Amino acid sequence: MIVRAQLERIKQEWRQGVLPVFDGATPIVATFHDVNTGTGGVPAEYLRLLVEESRALGLTLAGQPFYDRRADLERAAEVRARRL
Repeated sequence: MIVRAQLERIKQEWRQGVLPVFDGATPIVATFHDVNTGTGGVPAEYLRLLVEESRALGLTLAGQPFYDRRADLERAAEVRARRL
């Protein structure tokens, strides 16, 4: 599964201390650009999958695992992009 493989890579980078921290958490920014009407219309399912897979891998999630304010999301994305 692609999601699990990506989360496993993130977990390894986190353990190595190479990921940035923002407001006490390591921001992981996922973008969704699925144009398939069968899957593109169910973003809540993708978000649920991300949470489930993260927990299954032992990743600690922030109390609120998703940004719901644009300013917070933009700042987290900026912090995360600096590592690249």
